[in-house]
Amino acid sequence: MKKVISFIRTLRSQSLETRRAVLIAGSFGVTGLIALVWIGSFGSSHVQYTAETTVIEKPSESPFSIIKDSVVEMYGSASKGYDSAINQ
Repeated sequence: MKKVISFIRTLRSQSLETRRAVLIAGSFGVTGLIALVWIGSFGSSHVQYTAETTVIEKPSESPFSIIKDSVVEMYGSASKGYDSAINQ
């Protein structure tokens, strides 16, 4: 805990640019960690334990395939709307 307090005191004495750089790096670090945990949770299989048996469910789709499907669907509906607007 003393190291953290010492780091904060040292950081407060630094220039505004240095403090902003540390803030941005910390924000990206925390956001990246959360994103990795979130993406990793899509590929894991879920195990449900009961008193009688163990049921293993199939792993869900990967987040990248879900995003790809949604982009393809949006592009398809946008192109249909564009085509109908041009044909009118």
